[in-house]
Amino acid sequence: IYNSSTSNLISYLTSIRYICPKNNNPADYIISLSQKTSDIPILIQLWNDYSHTLETLNNQSSPYLSTYTITKTKNTNTIHSPLLTDDSLIIKTNGYKRPSCCYQLYLLTSREFQKIFRDYITLFAQFSSILFLNLIIASVFKDCATWTSDDTPDLMGVTQYIQNHFGALTQVAIGSMFALSQPIILLFPLERPIFLREYSVRMYSIIPYFISKMITEIPMAFIQTSFILLINYFLIGFQANFFYLSLSITLLGLTASSISILVGSIASNAQIAIQLSPLITVPQILFAGFFVSIQKIPSFIRWIQYICALKYGINLSMIYEFNSIPQNFPNTKKELYYETIIGCPFPVSSTNFTCPDNVTINENSLFPRNNVYVDNEWIYFIILFSVFFGFRIMACIFLMCKSN
Repeated sequence: IYNSSTSNLISYLTSIRYICPKNNNPADYIISLSQKTSDIPILIQLWNDYSHTLETLNNQSSPYLSTYTITKTKNTNTIHSPLLTDDSLIIKTNGYKRPSCCYQLYLLTSREFQKIFRDYITLFAQFSSILFLNLIIASVFKDCATWTSDDTPDLMGVTQYIQNHFGALTQVAIGSMFALSQPIILLFPLERPIFLREYSVRMYSIIPYFISKMITEIPMAFIQTSFILLINYFLIGFQANFFYLSLSITLLGLTASSISILVGSIASNAQIAIQLSPLITVPQILFAGFFVSIQKIPSFIRWIQYICALKYGINLSMIYEFNSIPQNFPNTKKELYYETIIGCPFPVSSTNFTCPDNVTINENSLFPRNNVYVDNEWIYFIILFSVFFGFRIMACIFLMCKSN
């Protein structure tokens, strides 16, 4: 059928009117052609004519295979060549056994990393857009997290400072969530033809396919989040530990991308996936406590907050960001800062911003209004991890059902 360099394969097939479809692997395509017994004599004849023409033009002997015989047994179709005398070189098209899951995972992960670094134009565009947008955000919120001499150390001044500080943190978290989750929603609709073709011929199973996506997605998400924070951290003046803040926002983005993966697995094409994208963003913002206090949301739909990554990602970020007194804040006004943040002027300790049990808490303060509790830090992590794995398992099941 063909015996020449791989770089000439597509042009040769096109010249004999066998056009490789878009997004198809040429090797897969020629293998699929070789499985159609009605086409094999035609393909052999076309190649013989082509190679004979080359031989005539180049005035040299041709090493190309010229004759094939096809035999059929009970379980396998076997293609023999006069030059393939060793039985170990006989090609068996049926009865194929997949390699181990670990080897599948190794190959799929290698391919995913190659796809990322080969598509350097998309990578450059992605980081360029992140740089441009976050420079605007950092300019708008410049010094909002820094206590300066222009801030007034009274109730109104501290409240305004906290609102600006919280707004800057929220905007960075939302921007990171969109940056990590939006591209993922089109991943499966665009890759569906390739995946279905490769899965149908048992090249790999679904679980290694999903895990390989996660292995490449997690480090890239952390790099993107760190890049976003690096732009904003010093200009806005955040005071949290850089690593912990990056970790919480990365986990937020990965959890939101899990919902995107589920939507992308359900959608049959990219257009439907785009139409379903509001299902990811709108509930996240509504149940995060920005526009209305969680306590004001009717109890029969309040449970939706537990599957909204934005709510718990921001909870963790608030704990890391506000759990210490800002630099240059007047020592004589620390009680005012505590009350504005946690709802009481005297916390249990300076390192644990929680109110004593016998103190009445001001429910309009930042943490009580958003249902943020420092002691529940690990619970927020558990919820995010549960949503992360839960939605990905559901996406895996949906994809498995639709591919069978």
